[in-house]
Formats: sequence, structure tokens, C-alpha cells
Amino acid sequence: MVEIGFYILPFIMVLLVLRLFEYAPNPKKYSQVYLLVFLVWLIYLIGLTRTDWLDSLELPPRMPLLVILPTIAFSLIITAQKGFKPILEKVPLHFPVYLQAFRILVEFLIWGAFLNGILSKQVTFEGTNFDVLVGLSALVMGYLVQKGKVGKKGLLYWNIASLVVFAGTLASFVYSFYIAQEITLSLSQLPYFFLPGILVAIALFLHIFSIRQCLLKVWARIEL
Repeated sequence: MVEIGFYILPFIMVLLVLRLFEYAPNPKKYSQVYLLVFLVWLIYLIGLTRTDWLDSLELPPRMPLLVILPTIAFSLIITAQKGFKPILEKVPLHFPVYLQAFRILVEFLIWGAFLNGILSKQVTFEGTNFDVLVGLSALVMGYLVQKGKVGKKGLLYWNIASLVVFAGTLASFVYSFYIAQEITLSLSQLPYFFLPGILVAIALFLHIFSIRQCLLKVWARIEL
């Protein structure tokens, strides 16, 4: 059941993120580009699982270097493009925030993986993984932003705080996998590899997307 969840949730989230591009000047074109980029990324991920690169427990940690860092770099680059600005302007501020609630489900999948002996208790919400708080707060923050009770400044602070929590979660995984070696190598195999490869990638993209939205006014002053 847990394995099925690691297939279904990434698929659902990819489709939900696709809705962001409905606000693009040319929705069909942007959606096709998004799906093409995702397909290339998926091929890259599957290619990694076919090698033994991620099985090494030597430092520096290969999973963050080969999966997390490329995700951050790509998200920063793509959302900074001039052609992406209309999307940032038209997508409601609360929409990418609400999407972050999927991290509640992610934490239950992580818990299930722990029960199956794939992950250690340390990386669950009973250990040092507090990412579920981001998912829960996303529901509250999304509502407050939608009702106009929280503005861009407050939303920016929330995104930054959430990224700090994510950094702590990543550190927990790195320690458990590479130092304490409490995680089995199944994490680098499908479908568990979709956790860092797709679910974490989407969470980071949504944070960067939302932060870019919050900074649009700053960009406008600089352009003037």
C-alpha cells in the first residue's frame, strides 16, 4: 500500500502543479513545455536508479548533489525567466501555498516506509522531521492569504521559515542515511526514489515560485 502511495501522490502532484500554467499567456504551450521538462527529469531519475551512484554512502552525499541541488538550480533559473513573469503575476498567491498541504500525506508515506523497514524513525514526524508542520500551516496560511488577512510580506516570511524546516529535514535524512546509515538502499530505488526526486522537487519549486511572487514588487522598482 505504501509503495502504491509513492506512485500515486507524485502523479497527482504533477497534475496539480500543471494547473499553474493555466494562467500563462499561452496555456497550451507552457503546459507542453512543463510536461516535456518533467519527462526529461523523470528519465534522468530512472537513469540514476539504474546505476549504483546513489548507493554509495560516502561523503559528500550524492542524493542531495544529484537530485536536490539540480531541483533548486532549475527552479531558480526557470522562475527568473522573463516569459515566466506573467504566470507569477496571474496565479493567485494562495494557490501554490495550498498545494504545499500535500506534505501532510508525504509524512504519512514516510511513516509507512519506516514501518516497512525502509526509513528510520528519526526521519519521521516522531523523530526529527517537522515538515508535517509546513503542510498543516499551509492550509492556514493559504486561507489567510486568500482572505487578504496576510500579505506578501507575511507570506514571504512563511516561505523562508518553511525552507528552514526543510533544511532541517534534509539534514536529518543525510545524517540517518550517510552517517548513522540507518536507511536501507531501497530509498534510492523506485518507487521510494520519487520522494526526493519528485515530491521534494515539487515542494521546493512551489516555495521558490511563491517567493518570486512575493518579490515581484521589488523587481518592478528595480526595473524602473
